[in-house]
Amino acid sequence: MTTSRKSAHISAVRIAVVLFANVICFVSLAQRSSAQNLVANGDFSLGNTSFASDYNFTSINTSQNQYTVSSNPHTWNGGFLSPPTWVDHSPSADNLALLVNGSVTAGEDVWRETFVGLTANTNYTLSAWASNLAPGSAPNPVLLQFFVNGAPVGSQFTVGPGAPNWQQFGAIWNPGASTTATISIRDANTDLEPNDFALDDISVATVPEPSPAWLVVVGLLAIAPYRSALRKSHRTE
Repeated sequence: MTTSRKSAHISAVRIAVVLFANVICFVSLAQRSSAQNLVANGDFSLGNTSFASDYNFTSINTSQNQYTVSSNPHTWNGGFLSPPTWVDHSPSADNLALLVNGSVTAGEDVWRETFVGLTANTNYTLSAWASNLAPGSAPNPVLLQFFVNGAPVGSQFTVGPGAPNWQQFGAIWNPGASTTATISIRDANTDLEPNDFALDDISVATVPEPSPAWLVVVGLLAIAPYRSALRKSHRTE
């Protein structure tokens, strides 16, 4: 075999290996993204239902420790943005999100839901999207964190400046032997102001591991043309 053919074979093998790895990664990510969200009303399209809160629900914001579900922050509080500048994280016909004026009392749940029938000893991803309700930089930013049965999970997330400036935060959690859990989100910022934010697209979902056999089959199909080209090259030498 000539040097040029050897180089061509090596290049083809390298391409096939890289392609195989990329296909495995793609299939894995696709399965992860298709995991079922267990939150009953994570995008708040159903309104103020299917979740609990230690905050007070109001149609007009008059003080701290209040929330609403709305498509227009400005109608809830005149200091907040309004559409079309304001949009929820996953714009739709309802355009609804959870709007919050933070509490000055520590340890209160902004959002809470109890889950039953969880799969024991399985990893779950807890995630949500957050944004400030007023533009500009806050000297005392919102500090959000997931809690499970009253215990913190993951780390505090600092909501960056700007509005709407949707940012995702989350954590990985395993229930162990338990099949029931109460999951909540809290704001650790207890300053009087500014402490105003929105939540949207809250998710609790398992992360299914892709089948090794399935990954191998897909990977082999992807590199089949390269294997065929190599065989033809060998026959012509």
